[in-house]
Amino acid sequence: MPRIASYHARSMSRRSPPRPVPAVPARRPRRGPPSSTTKRSSAPDRAAVALAESAATRRLARCRDALAACRYASAELHARAAVRHAGALPAGGDVPWMAEGALGTTLRVVARYAEAAVHLRRAVRLARSAGPLALASAKNALGMLYKYTGRWSDAARLYREALAALEAIHGPRDAHLAPILHNLGGLEHARGRFAHGAVYARRGLAIRERALDRDDVRVAIDAGALGALLLGQGKLAEAERLCRRALAVFERTYGPYHLEIAVACNNLGAIADRRNRNSEAQVFYRRALRIKLRLLGPTHPDVAITCNNLAVVADKIGCTAEARRLYLRALAALERAYGPRHRLTRQCRANLERLPPVERRVRATAPATRTRAKWAE
Repeated sequence: MPRIASYHARSMSRRSPPRPVPAVPARRPRRGPPSSTTKRSSAPDRAAVALAESAATRRLARCRDALAACRYASAELHARAAVRHAGALPAGGDVPWMAEGALGTTLRVVARYAEAAVHLRRAVRLARSAGPLALASAKNALGMLYKYTGRWSDAARLYREALAALEAIHGPRDAHLAPILHNLGGLEHARGRFAHGAVYARRGLAIRERALDRDDVRVAIDAGALGALLLGQGKLAEAERLCRRALAVFERTYGPYHLEIAVACNNLGAIADRRNRNSEAQVFYRRALRIKLRLLGPTHPDVAITCNNLAVVADKIGCTAEARRLYLRALAALERAYGPRHRLTRQCRANLERLPPVERRVRATAPATRTRAKWAE
């Protein structure tokens, strides 16, 4: 089973405030002056809409901040509150679809995929009346869910529709395109088409580097993503340089515990493993595992990715019992998240089944040569 490299999808940023909701004028009776009842009822309605929009917008900002800090329980709380407030708003504005999209994205990150699908599909429906930029962002978010759940053709269709819409509005070199290009690279990574993915990733990284400082975290994220694709192609020197560059930026920006640091460490572990630097690979994988356990919990599929990779190294150095324990742990998490037929579940099960019985294991004097799947993200 090839290495599982870490490659996380990226949402499009929506930093600008939502469009104001147009006030609905009170209907005038056919005869006579407007009644005092009409005057009294229209003003509170407009005030209620304005209050609901303001409350939803504040909650969305807090949700974004919580997601950026990997505080996922807090992000879900704020996203659900935003959805409640947005329910009082008329259709056609940005806030309703953004609220549904924020909740769906939060649920996707914590691997509650069925719940996430409900909200992300609703976000796409609502975004259709909010304009092409809104629809492109909502399609990108739903495409990320489809990528993680193995619906690659649907993800590709949504990503390409979003990319075409953004290119029509902004042109081919605008920074708005970078998240979609990142995600198209990630989709090709999941499909094992690393050379195709690297084309998208290089284009996205070039756009980021023209628009932002080299040490910006968004540039580092795209650099690390390109590194994962180069790892898949066997271009280990360039992959390691990019992943180490990304890790240095993440450590300066986030401190010791952040999901991006775990992603970079997982990929550096896979690179060290490919180069038979087993001790270094274990150090990186264990650091990634500690961070993921702290932020995501023991049953998340991203935890399973690093458990699988650590098991591969354990088997290489003759620690069959530890490898078996890690494979079983990874397999349980993958079956819970994806079911028994998902590609990663089947690969992890195949890794486990290749292990010899513990009592019949003979420690080799040279590294084992059997192929095991190690994954980059």
